[in-house]
Amino acid sequence: GLWGAVWARGPFWDDHYTLASVVAITLFLLLGEARRLYGSWRLRSSEDEYANVLSVWVVVCTALLVAAFAFKVSASYSRAAIVAWFLVTPALLMYSRLAVRGMLRTLRRTDQTSDQIALWQSEVAQDFLMFSSASSAAGPPMEPR
Repeated sequence: GLWGAVWARGPFWDDHYTLASVVAITLFLLLGEARRLYGSWRLRSSEDEYANVLSVWVVVCTALLVAAFAFKVSASYSRAAIVAWFLVTPALLMYSRLAVRGMLRTLRRTDQTSDQIALWQSEVAQDFLMFSSASSAAGPPMEPR
């Protein structure tokens, strides 16, 4: 989300963007848990799930904007990158949830057991974490100090 927006818009990545990312992720996880985004959605409609994702993201964006204003650090951020991040991230979150729903539906249709699904999901998560930690060293350009 934010990394792509900063990379596309051209400003250098600095500690301000790292802080914004960490705060956004933390807030989204906490608020998402409060809104039960991480429970079973099998019996609920995807529209309800997307509405919850969007409402949590709007609260996170509002909190970030208020914090940036309150701490007088909004000038440290590229407005174009932040607006792009705020607009693109919900689509990415919804798409990832759609992909997981489709995959789980397919696995259930082919009679995969929940143990097999959980094992596969944990292996995918491990592969993703290994890939993202290996590729994070090459992140966006840092501002020279």
